[in-house]
Amino acid sequence: MKYLEKIFFHKVGSILGLCLTAFFPLSLAWAQSIPATLSWQGNTNGIIFSSPVIDDDGVIYVGSNDNNLTSFNPDGGVKWTFPTDNWVDSSPALSKDGNTVYVGSWDNFLYAINCADGSLVWRFETNSYVTSSPAVGLDGRIYFGSMDSIFYALESNGSLAWEYFAGQPVFSSPAIGGDGTLYFGDENGTLHAVNQDGSTKWTYEVEDAVDANKSILSSPALDASGNIYFGSGNGYCYSLSDDQTEASLNWQYLTGDRVDSSPVLGINEDVFFVSRDGYMRSLPTFSATTENLPNWEVFTGDVFYSTPVVDENGRVYVVGYTGGGENHLFAFDHNGTKAWDSNVTSPPFEIPSVVDSSLLLSDDGKLYFGCFDKKLYCIDIGVGPANSAWPMFGRTNRRDRDWTSHSLSISVSGNTGGSVTGSGTYYEGSSASISATPNTGYSFAGWTGEGIADHNASSTTVSMTQARTVSAAFSLNSYDLTVLAGNGGTVSGTDTYNHGDNPTITATPNTGYSFAGWTGEGVSDHNASSTTVSMTQARTISAAFSLNSYLLNVVAGDGGTVSGEGSYSHGSLVNISATPDSGYSFQSWSGSGISDPHAPSTTVLLTSDLNVSALFSFVPVENYSLTLTSSPASGGIVTGAGNYADERNVSISAVPLNGYTFEKWSGHILPNADEANTSLIIDSNISLTAHFLPVVFSLEVQSSTGGVATGSGDYAYATEANISAEPDNGYSFAYWEGGGINNPFAQQTTVTVSEALNVRAVFTPLLYQLSIVAQTGGSAAFTGTNPFPFGSSVKIDAVPANGYTFTGWTGQNIESASSASTTLTISGDTNITATFEPTVKNTYSLIVLQNLSQAGTVLGGGFYEEGQFVQISASSSPGYQFSHWLGSNIENPLSPETQIFMDSDALATAKFVLSELSVFLECKLLDSQWFSSWMGSIYQTNNGWVYQYPL
Repeated sequence: MKYLEKIFFHKVGSILGLCLTAFFPLSLAWAQSIPATLSWQGNTNGIIFSSPVIDDDGVIYVGSNDNNLTSFNPDGGVKWTFPTDNWVDSSPALSKDGNTVYVGSWDNFLYAINCADGSLVWRFETNSYVTSSPAVGLDGRIYFGSMDSIFYALESNGSLAWEYFAGQPVFSSPAIGGDGTLYFGDENGTLHAVNQDGSTKWTYEVEDAVDANKSILSSPALDASGNIYFGSGNGYCYSLSDDQTEASLNWQYLTGDRVDSSPVLGINEDVFFVSRDGYMRSLPTFSATTENLPNWEVFTGDVFYSTPVVDENGRVYVVGYTGGGENHLFAFDHNGTKAWDSNVTSPPFEIPSVVDSSLLLSDDGKLYFGCFDKKLYCIDIGVGPANSAWPMFGRTNRRDRDWTSHSLSISVSGNTGGSVTGSGTYYEGSSASISATPNTGYSFAGWTGEGIADHNASSTTVSMTQARTVSAAFSLNSYDLTVLAGNGGTVSGTDTYNHGDNPTITATPNTGYSFAGWTGEGVSDHNASSTTVSMTQARTISAAFSLNSYLLNVVAGDGGTVSGEGSYSHGSLVNISATPDSGYSFQSWSGSGISDPHAPSTTVLLTSDLNVSALFSFVPVENYSLTLTSSPASGGIVTGAGNYADERNVSISAVPLNGYTFEKWSGHILPNADEANTSLIIDSNISLTAHFLPVVFSLEVQSSTGGVATGSGDYAYATEANISAEPDNGYSFAYWEGGGINNPFAQQTTVTVSEALNVRAVFTPLLYQLSIVAQTGGSAAFTGTNPFPFGSSVKIDAVPANGYTFTGWTGQNIESASSASTTLTISGDTNITATFEPTVKNTYSLIVLQNLSQAGTVLGGGFYEEGQFVQISASSSPGYQFSHWLGSNIENPLSPETQIFMDSDALATAKFVLSELSVFLECKLLDSQWFSSWMGSIYQTNNGWVYQYPL
């Protein structure tokens, strides 16, 4: 209806001239000069509704109703023209690289045109004409609306990324927020906020107006704080705040007529609106109240859709129709004072017709706009645009409606240790997500760079207030290697090593022991006493040793017999005995390791295979033998045994070995039998035994949580005490801690008690798998990492899908089976299930009314189930005709028979109008359908196209 309104105003200009003059009186010519000159004017072959755009080379692009997009060189000469099949009202926009210009046409297409030569790159067809001007996103994606009620997102190659059904024709050009949100209005007065994936973020519907529609033809302006500004056909100016899930109203201001021109932002926290009541107003962007609105207002004359522009000094420029065929360029300072207008004596330029094209101000101070006289004007005002968030229609010279962006470059320090993600281009002020992933064997060590939210978090954000370069550092992991020695040897290699190291470990057996093997993970050769360990995690390695065995060969010479021969462990103190035959006496032993070579009963210390021999000699009858033995044999060493002459005083001695004490002598009456060193008179063959008592040590056996350990007690020296570990339910035995343990990794083992000892059994909880299943109607999840240790408390959550209700959990150990969010205790492998059931739908009422009781009939009211589409219809009486439906969720408000979606109680009102004809107009033939505007309706009859002014 944009063009039809324009044609109406200019076709009936002579009829309404007196009225217009009454509303818009001509100003007296100023005597002062205008600080602006006409640089050039370029010709097209049609009225220019489109707003111009300028590229980095100074080339200007603008559309007109000669069905062309025209490209002008910086000097005003035509560079090329690109033909379409209908008018080009849409304002063009440039691609990010400046090589392509995008524009819509009334032939239902959006075009992509090569800026260099005007050749077609691609075109995309919609279902109706395209007057919405495209916006170009950070990623090069193109966004625009169509009068087919669909909002489109195209990739830079022209393919469809997604489409969003607005439900009403889209005339408004979109604006792109700093977070990528797309904002635009529709013909029913709804402002849409759409996410970059095409999903609805929120919608906001403006108030109904008496005798006027509430369509949003104005394109939004955005400030740096994310507030949205736009006007509506209901006469209001709006400021909204985007609260992510909904829009909240900052303020609204009622003018005297429609607000179809798009607002712009000044340099002093002000926003400028032009209304069809002939006034331009300055409204505060913040803290607006009824008392402080507006900052100021000035008369400019009638402005249809042209948007003002603000220069770097805050001065505002606008072109208005002031009646009597007069059109003037106005310049107002930021305080509302008129600086100048083009209505002066001998003006440097004239504007001979209406300006519907929005003003464009280049960086070099050139002001561009199109006119109904089919010309593009270039006026030199010598001042560039304001450095505000939104100083002109489309925000920049490119008309891309996009925001400043910055690059984010991410690297890995030293180019080793991991990988990073998040590099790219982001809107100014947005938060870019970055992530660092360490390679195997590395850990994340931190970020370096400016704007990082958390330098120590591997996943964090970067504040994109400028171009950023950040770097992630990774450190090589280090692990503890613990090398343990069992009884019988020593080990080396315990230390801290880097991931991937292969340190050497060595086991050295004590004298009398041999290396028996390694236990533990990562060992290269478990049977080699010197080998390596692969350090890919912390390791605990243990070396085992075995005690050597030796052969003792005891030989008797002539004159007696011997005992003690056999195989014995290393270090054994073996009793050997020599018994002379009658008439012989024992002389001595020969060989190594003998405790007392002159005693017939003595001991041999075995540290290798040994051969010992007993020597006997023939002795006279008056000689007697003194035999000495130890009990036990390992308890001590006795000296003094041998053959002695009668009545000889012989000294004897008992020396306890390690772990024993001397008790007494037995076998013969001695005056000092309890003394280890004593003497006796030999008067017969005598046998004495030295008794030794073992020293007793305490063994305390303890356990960690998860089991019990047994074996505590008091034990004699060198006793091999049995110890045992028994894990509780849900735990497993890990290892023993303490000294003297013969096998630290065996549940049942022995401890060699050679001193007071404390040993401890260590248990670890078992790990169990948790499986969670959701039945139809929702989802379920747990918090934590599978598998879980025995006894863990795990949080579980069930989320019902839309239309379903959570009914309960099934499974074991659940704290509250009826709670959607609860916990369970791990006691084994666990399976749980979340159950859901459909939610009962609501019933809503539908009331169907009409604005005039005599104008017709309406059908469709009643009670209906939630989610149902209900048919409604309107039939007009003679002398009336159906106009449209009012209400929410109506599929086609312009059709007398349509349907409404029931998601709440609803009211649908059919609007009828009189059928009387009034002014006949000559206008462009579109198709055989009704068009409505704020001034009336145009429709086709047998006599041609007819304009009906509302009574």
